[in-house]
Amino acid sequence: MVGRRVLRIVTGVALAALASAPALAGDAGAAKSDPGLLVLGAGAYDFHDDHAAAEVNIAYRFGTMVWLVKPHVGAMVTSNGAKFGWGGLLLDFELTPNWMVTPSTSVGVYSRGSGKDLGYSLEFRSGVDVAYRFDDNTRLGLGVYHISNAGLGRKNPGEESIIATYALPVGVLLGK
Repeated sequence: MVGRRVLRIVTGVALAALASAPALAGDAGAAKSDPGLLVLGAGAYDFHDDHAAAEVNIAYRFGTMVWLVKPHVGAMVTSNGAKFGWGGLLLDFELTPNWMVTPSTSVGVYSRGSGKDLGYSLEFRSGVDVAYRFDDNTRLGLGVYHISNAGLGRKNPGEESIIATYALPVGVLLGK
């Protein structure tokens, strides 16, 4: 499957970037001072399969680090009625003061609508974002994600999404 091969390549590149991020960024390896972010996304759900659909999502990335990770929550819906709500953890790495790599992992509840049957209602989401962080802490990026039930169901076809993202610091919305 071409989509899974692309996801593996992107994940490998992201992991290599993560391994080298502290060396590239000096002491700023993890972005500790970022504010909470409201993240809006749009793109293609299950982009390499017959069930391909448009996807929109919204997420909140907490600014507070717990050890090296930050919590995040989100929800997505597709044009064929699939829905997924998740919560999980992410790592924010600065490759440079402006370029960010953010791998994440989450668990959530999935409803297929008229779309692809992922085999179980409990699903896991893993992925990586690469984003440009502007001076006002907004970000413009691209993310690749995989959703799978990790073998909990009798079938586990999984799906991959590619999403353009725009992240806005919550303080901007609150007038701070």
